[in-house]
Amino acid sequence: MIPLKEKQLEFESVYVDLHKFEQHSEWFIKVNPEGQVPVLDHNGTIITHTTVINEYLEDVFPEIPLRPYDPVGKARMRYWNKFVDEHVMNHVSMHGWHRMIGVIARNIESGDFEKLVEKIPLPDQRKKWKTARSGFSEADLQNATDKITYACQKVEDQLGKSKWLAGEMYTTADINFFCHCGMMVERMFPELEVAKNYPRLVDWRDRMNAREGVKQALAMPDHTNPALRTWTGEAR
Repeated sequence: MIPLKEKQLEFESVYVDLHKFEQHSEWFIKVNPEGQVPVLDHNGTIITHTTVINEYLEDVFPEIPLRPYDPVGKARMRYWNKFVDEHVMNHVSMHGWHRMIGVIARNIESGDFEKLVEKIPLPDQRKKWKTARSGFSEADLQNATDKITYACQKVEDQLGKSKWLAGEMYTTADINFFCHCGMMVERMFPELEVAKNYPRLVDWRDRMNAREGVKQALAMPDHTNPALRTWTGEAR
């Protein structure tokens, strides 16, 4: 949503209710056989996965750039996107699944739960739903927290060298880290004492929140089940 708003593009948002497993329904599987959101439908062309969608938008709508023009800048942006995708997202996601999806999974009757899991196309997602139902181990959760701590320090160090993650230009790397970790790290992990230990990250987050495109994206309708909002203290 942030790149779309930053680029001032008109679009139609179609909500897929993950709480009701619509992402695994027949109509949605026809759109994305992996049964995952987000999905971009651009004139009938289907693009999936957040980072790929953001790169696609950059290729098709370059007028308001979110990617450096020079090869070095592009490489740095892609490095940070790769780091977020591979070393941040899954570890933040584990805590989210443990606290939030676990509530959903445990409230489904056993027989119904098995039937829903059978419809999930990706084997790893089936495993995650089952694990969320039983609960992630303390060792796995601690390892995930350690990875997030490392990521926060890495970002803190980088922001001592440049204004934004990939350099002096605001890019999709900033958007990627903000959405997967930066915007909620204090609420999810108060034990990290972010304000005390990562002041540059806090300043960067405030600059992100001040951007008009970010404000508009966060103002989009919030469909979060109210019963699940307390895990972070607020909806997002």
